[in-house]
Amino acid sequence: QANFEGRFNSALEERSGALNASGSLGKISWYLEGNKRLTSDVHIPGRANVHDPNSDVGFIRNSAIDTSNLSAGSSYIGERGFIGVSVSRLDNLYGIPGPEGSKIDMGQTRYGLAGDLDNPLKGFEQLKVRFNYNDYRHNELTEHEIGTRFKNREQEGRAELVHAPIANWRGTMGIQLQNRDFSAKGDEAFVPSSISQSASIFMLEKRDWQRWQFEMGGRFEHATHNPQGALLQTRNFDLYSVSARSAWKFIDGYQLNLTATRGQRAPNTVALFANGFHIATNTFEQGNQMLGK
Repeated sequence: QANFEGRFNSALEERSGALNASGSLGKISWYLEGNKRLTSDVHIPGRANVHDPNSDVGFIRNSAIDTSNLSAGSSYIGERGFIGVSVSRLDNLYGIPGPEGSKIDMGQTRYGLAGDLDNPLKGFEQLKVRFNYNDYRHNELTEHEIGTRFKNREQEGRAELVHAPIANWRGTMGIQLQNRDFSAKGDEAFVPSSISQSASIFMLEKRDWQRWQFEMGGRFEHATHNPQGALLQTRNFDLYSVSARSAWKFIDGYQLNLTATRGQRAPNTVALFANGFHIATNTFEQGNQMLGK
């Protein structure tokens, strides 16, 4: 099965197309998706800046977009579960309207692995495994010269075990690991290169009793941000989150919920270590390396 769609927009002189196809062969299924979008500078009535008599008339300079995306994947489906792989590629070149005439040239490649297995161990009903690798980069261009190069290579893995009922409680326990290698190079780099890592464990439990449903969960995470700079210190965070929920179905079709949550989050590397002008957002960013969770 395959579909194709094309579009045109006169205001942007946009030309776009999308293709998707999927199929199966025995126990193997597959899919393929892609799209392409091109626009010119945005057309407007009058001047781009009504307060500047020398500004462009009829369009906003440097607002054109050139983007493309392609993804593919395949899975093997067996009697007790499945295993699948996927890959995607995104390229995007776009301008930032303004006197600097800056452009962003970004690209991202993502690989994924996923699998489920029923009855993997005694006392457990299902095992779920997910792994993703993301390779991202973008260049900030000024007058066709690269001002700053950003790269981000990230690996993330997650495994979950669904246990059999214990005293009528059903639930999931798991672990999640993440590693992020970020670099920023160039005269206009506003955040230092850094390595960030985290490891977490979590559990979620549910139980039904008459017209009531109870749910509770918890998560503990250890996160580290290690900036590659002599004057910056490594930051470590121990984080937790807990939640509880009850639901009462007092009449068929109606339900009353009560929920309580408490959570913590670590600041990211930009919030901690940024110091400079960010061309992509046209803002000046100032971090604070003493921020707490």
